[in-house]
Amino acid sequence: MARQLKNAEITHVSYVDSPANKKRFLLTKSLDGGEPTFDKKVDVIIDKSDEKQLVYGVVYEPEVEDAHGDYMTADDIEKSAHDFMREARNIDTNHDFEAGVGEVVESYIAPADFEIGGETITKGTWVMVTKASDEV
Repeated sequence: MARQLKNAEITHVSYVDSPANKKRFLLTKSLDGGEPTFDKKVDVIIDKSDEKQLVYGVVYEPEVEDAHGDYMTADDIEKSAHDFMREARNIDTNHDFEAGVGEVVESYIAPADFEIGGETITKGTWVMVTKASDEV
């Protein structure tokens, strides 16, 4: 039976190969006016001349059970997202709690359903855009 998470204190968001939210992470790279490209996992392609290498990701989607059997309501997701932006903003890899491998450049709660690269983002979903460091 799924367990509802309430008042989650998010201190780190991780670049991982198999996210618990079962959503693919979306990688985009600026393509001089072309459509962005998307990949199933975070495989950052380093091009030092391209300053817009951004990683798009669904952090949490409301009312959807994650790989750990947990879920959150849209209201709890919004509170956690706002607290994260105010208090933490830490990006790590594989939940190692060693922040500094990326920086948050956008974070928002989807105001309506929309689509990114063939992926449906539902209203209330926490979406984050980060710029990954060269080491990632």
